[in-house]
Amino acid sequence: MKSKLRFKQLASVKVGDSRSLVISSVNDSADGFTIAQQLNVQERGKTISVFLKGGIQIPDVQSLVDIRDAINVALARISDVQDSENEWDKNNY
Repeated sequence: MKSKLRFKQLASVKVGDSRSLVISSVNDSADGFTIAQQLNVQERGKTISVFLKGGIQIPDVQSLVDIRDAINVALARISDVQDSENEWDKNNY
């Protein structure tokens, strides 16, 4: 018999008016982590939270660190592009 999965939310960030990105441990990290989208809807004065299908399964802490590093690389590249666009604007206007 398959054991029940227990999720513990570790962090979340709002990525839209009604959506959040949530990182959770699975069975106290024994079964890795998940990154999932959570939809929050107001109904009759109450917030209803639903996790959307298709979350990403992360096998271990090192993989989570690798994702963090990839995000940092992407942010650095975006910053480099924006810096060069700003430099071009300064020199051409």
